[in-house]
Amino acid sequence: MKLTRRNFLAAAGAGLTGSVLTGCPDEDPRPSPPEHPNILFILIDDMGNRVAGMGDPYSQTPNMDELIRTGVTFNNQFVQTASCGPARTALFTGMYPDTTHAWHNLVDFRDIVPDAITLPGQFGLNGYQTVPIWKVFHLGRHDDEALSWTRPSWRPEGSFPRYYNPGTSGRPPTEVGAVPSEIYHDAQVTQRAI
Repeated sequence: MKLTRRNFLAAAGAGLTGSVLTGCPDEDPRPSPPEHPNILFILIDDMGNRVAGMGDPYSQTPNMDELIRTGVTFNNQFVQTASCGPARTALFTGMYPDTTHAWHNLVDFRDIVPDAITLPGQFGLNGYQTVPIWKVFHLGRHDDEALSWTRPSWRPEGSFPRYYNPGTSGRPPTEVGAVPSEIYHDAQVTQRAI
């Protein structure tokens, strides 16, 4: 909250009244809420809602289901262009493709609107720490820029995608190999976020 004369006087008057009427010390024994609540933004554009908590009868996703149950979930999504780059550009800038010229994946919105404030940039301007983990913008193009992030990005090591089942060559988009789960990028990203 911005400190203004009015806010100061209101707070001082409330504190004085409370102390006089109740005889309580000036400090409230209850913990104060954090100045900024923690926000975890999980972006899943190509996978859709392939989790049990969003209605997929085949998925077994107990941790995501718990997060859905206790957090805020957006179930009614629309995109102006059904392609990764333009969809992410529209989401993070709040601008239509006609404004950013991001009608396909080869367009960099910073070429058209170089000073656009992105969603993470707006959070950063308001005191939040913003940290990209793995791919946030299309191809990770702006995942290290100071206009959007207060900390540098983190990516798992190695190439993507990496498959471990013999004979897997790019399909299916998911697999469960006979390897520890930590070898997969998704598990590394999850651990880093935690």
